[in-house]
Amino acid sequence: MDHAPALAAKPGGDLRLARRLIAENGRDYLGRYVIAALMMAVYAATTGASAWLMRDVVDGIFFAREERLIILVPLLMGGLFVLRGGANYVSTVLLAQIGNGIVARLQRRLFDKILALGTAFFDRTHSAELVTRMTHHALAVRDALEKIGNTIIRDLLTLMVLVAVMIWQSPLLSLAVFLIGPVAIFLVARLLRRIRHAADAEVRFVGQIGALLQETALGIRVVRAFTLEPVMRRKMETAIGEAEARANRVATQSARTAPIMESLAGLAVAGILLWTGYAVVNSDATPGAFVAFITAMLLAYEPAARLARFNAQLAGKMVGARMIYELLDEPAPAPTGGAPLAVPRGEIVFDRVAFRYRPEQRLFDALSFTAKAGETTALVGPSGAGKSTVIALIERFVEPAGGRILIDGTDIATVDVTSLRAQTALVSQDIRLFTGTVRDNIRYGRLDATDAEVEAAARDALADGFIRALPKGYDTEAGEQGAQLSGGQRQRIAIARALLRNARMVLLDEATSALDSDSEAKVQAAFDRLKAGRTTIVVAHRLSTVLAADKICVFSDGAVVEEGNHRALLAAGGVYARLYRLQFEPEARSQAAE
Repeated sequence: MDHAPALAAKPGGDLRLARRLIAENGRDYLGRYVIAALMMAVYAATTGASAWLMRDVVDGIFFAREERLIILVPLLMGGLFVLRGGANYVSTVLLAQIGNGIVARLQRRLFDKILALGTAFFDRTHSAELVTRMTHHALAVRDALEKIGNTIIRDLLTLMVLVAVMIWQSPLLSLAVFLIGPVAIFLVARLLRRIRHAADAEVRFVGQIGALLQETALGIRVVRAFTLEPVMRRKMETAIGEAEARANRVATQSARTAPIMESLAGLAVAGILLWTGYAVVNSDATPGAFVAFITAMLLAYEPAARLARFNAQLAGKMVGARMIYELLDEPAPAPTGGAPLAVPRGEIVFDRVAFRYRPEQRLFDALSFTAKAGETTALVGPSGAGKSTVIALIERFVEPAGGRILIDGTDIATVDVTSLRAQTALVSQDIRLFTGTVRDNIRYGRLDATDAEVEAAARDALADGFIRALPKGYDTEAGEQGAQLSGGQRQRIAIARALLRNARMVLLDEATSALDSDSEAKVQAAFDRLKAGRTTIVVAHRLSTVLAADKICVFSDGAVVEEGNHRALLAAGGVYARLYRLQFEPEARSQAAE
């Protein structure tokens, strides 16, 4: 399976993105930028001055043999280089600090945006892609900002000063050099489009590598159980090979700027030496001016070459910026605000609720049912009937296309979503334990809970015994996704987390579907404690887990087709009775045969 990024980079001007980066962050770093620019100006001035001094070295010391210059010129030259090095150090440090600060700010913005995005975004976006944007692409932005500062300011200023020295020493030779510049710019510009295309492709395949690595690590048991190592190895080899090919193409295209500049610079130097030699031999011209000119030109080569390569190198770095901004610009559900939700009883009413995952994919048009306060309401029916979507709608992970969802008479679309979720405790089949200790994972139910309250919740969830048997008890690291714990243990930790939340409404979404019978019995006992006195909605495929529910709602084709308790529905002989027979009669026959 390929994992092309869901947020593919769109073509856009790199300089436009750079201006956006600077516009959004420049004001806060203006003071440092000014100091860095001043230091770069000092760097440029001292570079030009060192080239200028070469005239005095040749004419004053070597030809005129002025004794006062023997000490003065070396002292000036040494002082210039010390000042140049100090200015370069200060500007480099400041630009690095600015870049690191902007990267940290972007990463905070990215994480805030990720938290704000709707669940549909995560359904279509691989998590490895988000990791790449937070790390690799953010660091590429830092490199791009440093390159912009060093090239646009330091190199451009240095080149301007050295060009001024060249013009002052020999206007005619300067004109000849300037004729070569447009040729170099034209040749380098032709490479830019190819480099940007190859850089975009390289980023996509790097994202595939991250996605495959993450899938393999998280699904290693499945990979080994089904001997999928060769398959995953081939996929990874393909992704790595493609990324390597694109990286080589970027390197090849970028490196072509060097021979272009080297060749043109060599032709320029050769022509200047020819003219200089002729002028000195056949006229009374002193060589000092020509030496100063050649020195300035040679010193100008590196900043000129960096400026010529600037667009090519910036193109690769700005791919990261484009992808970061595509994520930052991803539409997020608008915050609705609203008053805090008060839940005195906890009655939940679905009033003709309509929902579609996509315009052409209808789930239900007029779903209506009531979960009475303090009772357990079970939702059963075939897969795809919309049972889990009911949980998502109550939590407002998704929004209905029509109708109302009422809690104690209040439409939840009008209330503050944070206060809504504070009144619910969700336990699903997909148990998520986070990096940290077992105690930390339980405390996520209520962050201000004391250790005693955490342990009391674990006891009520029948988890205290196995937790204390762990190597460090409650302070044992849970491991990635709770890998050090069994499914039943992870489930009871999730129940403890829900108990600690002490919410008025409990939502159980297939919470025992992945457990064996022994584990299910233990978890079910913990669920009984969690549900006591609370409004509970249970989504279940196993009917054995909902036999004692106060009400069972049977879903079929996007609607509730039957309601009642287990005994009444079984006696009615409808859809529920058929589901019951399908699940329990084969089991009964098997037990009788034994």
